[in-house]
Amino acid sequence: MIPIFPGWNETRDAPPRPGVFAWHDSKPRLVEYYYSDWIPEFFKSWIIRHERAHTWGIKKCLSGSRTCLMAEDDDTWGGKAKHALFWLIGRGRFCPACQKYLNERIPK
Repeated sequence: MIPIFPGWNETRDAPPRPGVFAWHDSKPRLVEYYYSDWIPEFFKSWIIRHERAHTWGIKKCLSGSRTCLMAEDDDTWGGKAKHALFWLIGRGRFCPACQKYLNERIPK
């Protein structure tokens, strides 16, 4: 699991928000997770990795890969369902460009 960027905080007890699994906000430097009990644990871990990568500065996939864990499209439920399918195809991994970016920035 990648660490959250220093100075950021996370909460997993935020009340559910319709249409959102998680949210990051750079002003209070906070990541909130809203996922429900029906979401599988492996997918929750992918959501955590995705949001934590945002805290390291990745806005969306650096290579434009649809199967990268950082793939972004729209914030509709249809867009989320499409990304869930592509995340499954990519097995919840970052593309080489996003992984390299994180490897260069996260202290060992």
